[in-house]
Amino acid sequence: MIEAAKYAAFSISATRGVSMLACKAVRDLAPTSLLSHLHKKLSHLTRAEQDVRIDECVKFLFLASVRLKEGEISYIAVNQDIDEVWHECILQTRMYESLCMALPGKRFIHHSSSAEGYRGHVRDIGASKAADEHVWWLENYYLHFGEHTEESAKYWNVVTFLMETLQLSLEEINRIARGEAVQAGSGSTDQDRPERSGGGRHAGRAGAVDFRPDQG
Repeated sequence: MIEAAKYAAFSISATRGVSMLACKAVRDLAPTSLLSHLHKKLSHLTRAEQDVRIDECVKFLFLASVRLKEGEISYIAVNQDIDEVWHECILQTRMYESLCMALPGKRFIHHSSSAEGYRGHVRDIGASKAADEHVWWLENYYLHFGEHTEESAKYWNVVTFLMETLQLSLEEINRIARGEAVQAGSGSTDQDRPERSGGGRHAGRAGAVDFRPDQG
């Protein structure tokens, strides 16, 4: 299990311009027939909740496609609710392929996961790479879609991980995405905060986080 106390303090920053896609524009990337299918599968939810889940799934796929274009493979950064929407998309093979080709990477996005979930993924890839990966998702979400809201944040593992493990608030996470430095543990009590160091190995570099395990 990953605990905040195991990590030294770090600074997080991300410098980006902002070019946002409206939710409607994001949803319009998917074929109308696929959207209709997803709404039917989610009919047990309110229409508003259906729209949010579909939007966040398409946002994830959009960003995963950006990572493919950059030569990076994406682990699923969203929770089970959005993963289930993704599965429904994949089952509609032709419509899903059409969606993938409409995204920046113009390549089929394969599903990948870890038997131990997102925390297992963070442990598997190592602290430093996980830190950089977190910032990539935050800054690119902000770049294309704006700030995370209470409605969207709960569906993103990368956001809930930082909230639960490092006691960061949603406001602090959005500050990181905007390019502002945030001190890990700043939202917790002194007793709960991880021991602080004088700046991480990535400190001062935009789009970087230091998740160094304590040495002592």
